[in-house]
Amino acid sequence: MENISKAKLLDLAKQAVVDRGLNYGKPEDNFVRIARRWQVHFLNRYGIFIQFDSTDVAIMCVDLKLARLDNNADHLDSWIDVAGYAACGANINCAPRITEDDLKIRVGNKDDEVDQNGQWVGRAPPSDSGRAWLKEDGTYKPEDLDEPGD
Repeated sequence: MENISKAKLLDLAKQAVVDRGLNYGKPEDNFVRIARRWQVHFLNRYGIFIQFDSTDVAIMCVDLKLARLDNNADHLDSWIDVAGYAACGANINCAPRITEDDLKIRVGNKDDEVDQNGQWVGRAPPSDSGRAWLKEDGTYKPEDLDEPGD
């Protein structure tokens, strides 16, 4: 592994976050999309609902990189990614809290909304093709698959 200063590693992590943002959008938005997909995956695969949020995504992505570092601790890209995911998680969690006016952010149609934690509630997001529908109470119901808006 090359000799690298802490400042240089953090500079590389900042650049990685910027580069990823150009391809995937803002981390906070991408992490919400990932969390929604994980929720549907666990429901469809294991029949259990687990509430994931953007914080979970940041923590588990850091954990993924740490597991890889267990195998190869001199892989610089993994250290850079750990710092980048940690920065994204801190940005998501240490940002100013959402106000009451921010609670109803429209994402697709009149029934689609995002709650104060950035979690989608209402009908299925237009971009997702999951087999389950998240209801406003946070539950999924198989009978909702045929008629998502009812």
